[in-house]
Amino acid sequence: MKFGIALLSAATALAFAAPATAGVGYNLGDAANQCNGNGHGLWTNDYRPGSGAGCRQFFSVESGTFVVNDNGTGAIQAFLINPAGVNATIDISLGGFTETLPDGSIYKREGGPGYNAVTDDPDIDFFTEAEGTITVGGMVFTIDATDPFRGDTLFQFGGDDGIGANAKNDELGLSSWLNIVGRNKHWDLNFDLVGQPFFIDVPAPGAALLFGIGGLMLAGARRKRAA
Repeated sequence: MKFGIALLSAATALAFAAPATAGVGYNLGDAANQCNGNGHGLWTNDYRPGSGAGCRQFFSVESGTFVVNDNGTGAIQAFLINPAGVNATIDISLGGFTETLPDGSIYKREGGPGYNAVTDDPDIDFFTEAEGTITVGGMVFTIDATDPFRGDTLFQFGGDDGIGANAKNDELGLSSWLNIVGRNKHWDLNFDLVGQPFFIDVPAPGAALLFGIGGLMLAGARRKRAA
């Protein structure tokens, strides 16, 4: 029992020492309409699944979220569909958060607003790492985690006063050129961040350990009394 008390004390200390992971999340919307008015959040370049409809490389957002955690990580989870009715799901983890564009990297502008790397105007943030999968019509495609972004670009997001990082328009949003394993041409992410942001608070690992150990100790104590 003394060992159990010591373990419980250690878990308590860990719970207080390890802060909870907090973050902010956004709902995802399509970039500006393209290809016969079809909006899109995902563009699969020369991979065009389905038949009987044009613009099959443009996938429109049905639902999805983008989360930025205060520990320098992020995530995208989304469900999309193209004009041929083919579904796609995105499950991507992001890392290496930085508030300014690193030296040697290129801002992905396209049809969006310009960016001043010296003044960080407009206010844009970046992730330098990405891994995960994009599933299209049951086929799983993997991001090249060793070289996730095309050329010298990064994953860019944010903005202020209605001027954002979505490279297809000037809305608050995100954009990225992704290298996909087994594909010779990059894929695009272009999302608007829509609605009000929501806040996330994840319990610290130490707290979960504390509750788990407490339950085991109570169960052990009951068994001992029963004996």
